[in-house]
Amino acid sequence: MNKKKIVIASILKPLLDPRHYERFALSLAKTNKYEVNIIANGEKKPNTPDIRFYSNGIPGRKLTHRLKLRWKTYYHIIKIRPHLLIVCTIELLPFAFFYSRITRCKLVYDVQENYSLNFKYLLEYGFLHKAFLSPLVRVIEHMSRRFVDHYFLAEKCYSEQLEFINTRFTILGNKTVLEEVNKPSQDIQKSKLRFLFSGTVSAYAGIHKIFEIIECLKVSGLDFQFTIIGQVFDPHISAKLMNIQSSEIHIKVSESPVPHASIIEEIKQADIGVVAYQSQIVNAHKVPTKLYEYVAYGLPYLIEKDSYWWKVGKKLGGAIPIDFDALSAESLIKALNTKPTSADAADRNEALWKTEEGKFLTSIYTLFE
Repeated sequence: MNKKKIVIASILKPLLDPRHYERFALSLAKTNKYEVNIIANGEKKPNTPDIRFYSNGIPGRKLTHRLKLRWKTYYHIIKIRPHLLIVCTIELLPFAFFYSRITRCKLVYDVQENYSLNFKYLLEYGFLHKAFLSPLVRVIEHMSRRFVDHYFLAEKCYSEQLEFINTRFTILGNKTVLEEVNKPSQDIQKSKLRFLFSGTVSAYAGIHKIFEIIECLKVSGLDFQFTIIGQVFDPHISAKLMNIQSSEIHIKVSESPVPHASIIEEIKQADIGVVAYQSQIVNAHKVPTKLYEYVAYGLPYLIEKDSYWWKVGKKLGGAIPIDFDALSAESLIKALNTKPTSADAADRNEALWKTEEGKFLTSIYTLFE
């Protein structure tokens, strides 16, 4: 049987990216109906019968290097000749438009960020992003309406924020690929608490609040260990992290994506996680992957009280509300003495990818009808 070829392509993500490999590719491979190809950054991985990996090179942020990665990605796509092309990077969309029209392959745009909004409002981006790239991105995405056969949305709010989406979309949250959730821990009253901040390490994700929490812990009298693990882009934040000299603080960050398996191992070893996002226009109604991961692995977590994430966490379980704007040693200790929210098995299972997998496979099947 000749299997339909599917390519999942990115110039920003690693080959074993959790969304593309753990969720999309492994779900497709289980059906035994498709030949799945992943084009992304990093070392080339061994091929499997239904998943083939193509490295477009080592990641880099310079324009010339990004162009090199882009051309390598084009080469791999043309060589593979897919029946379905899934792209998640705005830079690949113009090529994908032309390629899909010429070859008549199906095209899916996997929307993981509202790039235009990010460029306009996030402090990490400068004048060039705000004045030039933000409107350019929106123009490219609006052009996609004529060429994209379907959209995958990582967040439900994108269906309302992005007017170019139309009705051809499937919402696929970044949930965890476990068969069932781990039993949540209700006992965080230990002699030594192991805290965890995982995922992207940035001002947007709340790293400055983490620094405040660490200072509160130091004067609280608590015996603690705090691990920070993830990818960091900002050189100023990276330098600050590297200058921390404390046996209680474990820094495991990199300019390149940190292997997801390493992050999961830290989640398993931690006693309490911290979801330090604070509400702003770019993250309203977005659910960070770490929230799903903490719930799935039974890790209680601190989270901003009265926020959208608090509402989500209260439903899924394991959430401990705290006011990040009024942090002190006393308020932190009070929060740690608060029992995490509880949830029944059905609600906790909403953190798992299996609640999204059926929608994903149905949308792929429908595209080939």
